[in-house]
Amino acid sequence: MTPFGKAWLAICVVSLIAALPPRDSVALPPRGSVASPPKDPVASPIRDTAEGQSDRYRTRMRLQMGSFTEITVPAADYTHRAVSRAFDAVEALDRLLSTYRPESEVSRLAAAGRLAVSPEVLEITALAIRMARATGGAFNPALGPVIQLWRDAEARQVPPSPAELARARRSTDYERVLLQTEPDIIAFAEPGMALNFGAIGKGYALDKAAEVLLAEGIDSAMLASGGSSHRLLGHPLERPCWEMAIRHPEAPDRLVAFLLVGAGGMATSAQSGKQRVIQGRTYGHIIDARTGRPADPETPIWSATVWAPDAATADALATALIVMEAARGLELIETRAESEALIVRRAPDGSPFLQSTSGIVRRGELDDLPLYVLVQETRCLGDSGAGDSSRLVGSPIARLGQNLRSGRPASDPPS
Repeated sequence: MTPFGKAWLAICVVSLIAALPPRDSVALPPRGSVASPPKDPVASPIRDTAEGQSDRYRTRMRLQMGSFTEITVPAADYTHRAVSRAFDAVEALDRLLSTYRPESEVSRLAAAGRLAVSPEVLEITALAIRMARATGGAFNPALGPVIQLWRDAEARQVPPSPAELARARRSTDYERVLLQTEPDIIAFAEPGMALNFGAIGKGYALDKAAEVLLAEGIDSAMLASGGSSHRLLGHPLERPCWEMAIRHPEAPDRLVAFLLVGAGGMATSAQSGKQRVIQGRTYGHIIDARTGRPADPETPIWSATVWAPDAATADALATALIVMEAARGLELIETRAESEALIVRRAPDGSPFLQSTSGIVRRGELDDLPLYVLVQETRCLGDSGAGDSSRLVGSPIARLGQNLRSGRPASDPPS
């Protein structure tokens, strides 16, 4: 390589490194900020940087599945081996599930129509089909042909015609995805079918990474992907629950609520943030599986946050809620004993209005913002269980709101 070439290569490498966030950190991001720079408005963990706590946690980040995977564990439990193996589990799944990798099992299945697959691909496909049935098709893992159609439309800047949409939708019946075990095989009963796990894959990967941490003896951790999917293990140091902040869907520097949750999976889906523009018209990035068209970005449901026992389930349900009517979506979650939801709706005056399932209850306010808590986690607010949030006053969670402009929700439901 010539001296000029070496110099140019060095500049490129330095520029790339400077553009990436630090891979390791001995301290969590300031609690007065919201974690990670997501493209979507999301629920975000609230972090500790109080004096004397800078060495209590260890956080590492890695670019995976098109976004950053972040793993935070107590410093006393941290081992490079354990966290690296957790990252490796995510990377292995990306190689299997990505529709951007022609060598992935999902891509090869789309090309062949029948394929012997790994146990993980069979497992996520079976889970995704169960979630599709549970949501009446609002979530659909067989939406691959329609998703690709809209990707191509954006690239060529020509929206798909009704005939193209109709043709793609004929290949999206998840009941025509056939599963076989011993050996593990997936086959399509219709030509042109393709799977796409974009709305569940990150959560599933976090669940697998969490299994690795548990096997390594780490039972308290926060795993996040893309800023919108979280898997929570155990509880934070010296706190009985995880403290999350719900962003304003259209103003990421503002909050609309705080939410206290226990171990499990948590995901937020929102129409704003990532969007596609075709011939000057803005389309939401979430496809309504029932129409084949992007969900209306002006939908009254701004964002949907779901807590579930695992992150994959939370991912799928949050996506389904965005394309469903609010009352019907909350009713769906109510039928699932181990899942809860908090949705942010757009009131007639343009302000946010919050609604939740019965398992998430309001317990007062902090910094003029509503404080919600999972019913089984009411101990987070004190022994009285009567909504006394005095123990949080002056704490880092209370201080967070002082650093962000209030996005106080409307007091009356939208008409």
